[in-house]
Amino acid sequence: MDAAIAQTIIGAAIGAIVTLIATFVSQHLSKKQNLEQKYDEKLEEIQHLYIEVKKHIEEELYAWWVEMEHGGGNQPSRVYVYPIDKLIMLTERYEPSLSKDIEQVRWIIERLRGNDDPDTWLSAEEYYHQYIKEIDFPKTEENLAIKFKEINQKYYHQRSSKKPLPSKRITAHSDNYDQIQLPAIAEKEDFDFTW
Repeated sequence: MDAAIAQTIIGAAIGAIVTLIATFVSQHLSKKQNLEQKYDEKLEEIQHLYIEVKKHIEEELYAWWVEMEHGGGNQPSRVYVYPIDKLIMLTERYEPSLSKDIEQVRWIIERLRGNDDPDTWLSAEEYYHQYIKEIDFPKTEENLAIKFKEINQKYYHQRSSKKPLPSKRITAHSDNYDQIQLPAIAEKEDFDFTW
């Protein structure tokens, strides 16, 4: 009788340990998946913000060029508020490899908007020729395009190379074969039929 109680206690202890391990592994995988999902969302937000900022930089550079080369020589109006601080913060936290290039974008924005200080103010034409014409945004744009492509490919390959968790191995014997329901997604190799 004592052996039966000991076996029951050992069985219950093993069951509890297996349950704890399974719970831990499940929580760990869930947490990892949540972190990956959050990273994906933030990377997508970084890309959307950058696309928006890029569009407005291009428009502002074009407005400067039109105004100075073909217009009246006035400083273009500036309505758009660049979300550069948010872009920098997200980049530093979620994808630091982009930080240097995003700082270059900040520098470009500072040049585009930098003629506001009354002590150093220049005429629009002087400012254009000294500061705006030196901006090489296509180079920064190309660097970021290459890095975004590398990042997207890297994480696409990581996600696509993940293997699904192995399914349970089921053993069916001829005497209870009619009672077993096999999952629809199971592969033929996952089963060991003994007759």
